[in-house]
Amino acid sequence: VSLAQLAQLQGRLAEAEEHMQGVLELQRETLGPEHIHTLGSMTNLGAVLASLERYEEALELLEASLEAKRRVLGLEHDWTRIAMLHLSTVYDALDRGDEALALRLERRDLAAADLESPNASVQQLASFAGELLWAPNEELLDADLAGVYAQRAADLAESTGHALEWVCLYYLAAAQYRTGDSATAVDTVRRSIELMPEGADPGPAALLAEIEAGL
Repeated sequence: VSLAQLAQLQGRLAEAEEHMQGVLELQRETLGPEHIHTLGSMTNLGAVLASLERYEEALELLEASLEAKRRVLGLEHDWTRIAMLHLSTVYDALDRGDEALALRLERRDLAAADLESPNASVQQLASFAGELLWAPNEELLDADLAGVYAQRAADLAESTGHALEWVCLYYLAAAQYRTGDSATAVDTVRRSIELMPEGADPGPAALLAEIEAGL
């Protein structure tokens, strides 16, 4: 972990920004403006500036980094999609909701195309299901589709003994509940709770309480 990342993780954002500015300047000089590590540093610095609510500065960096990543890395690369996510957040902060939504829809469609592969991982499937359940824009919410991906994730997790099976079942239960199948959702979320490690997210227990209160 670099000094900049450590400062960011510890919430010392001004210090993180100072380190990142220095790293980015050095990378531009030694690696070039469109080297993968330079582009990654641009996105990281933009995210820190956004956390500091310096949105105009963040916007300039994030738009430039995303435009370059589209050309240099392509849309398939995770770093390109991370830049999309950070930029959409900045667009929201600047009341540019249409642009934020367009980026999120593009990112969602790319993820959906990836998941058509039989090699999609538990993490990919579950993450996408979660986005469909708790997206920041109503236009991105789709509980029916979330249920499809959460079921795939849960089946794969069960067959491989994956540690995140409880998460997949939690997402599946949330999808079932939102599509009106409360009885099945209760059974699913109880299975999730049984598999949860100690000290894990309280979400499944809260979901069970919410469902049972409505039965």
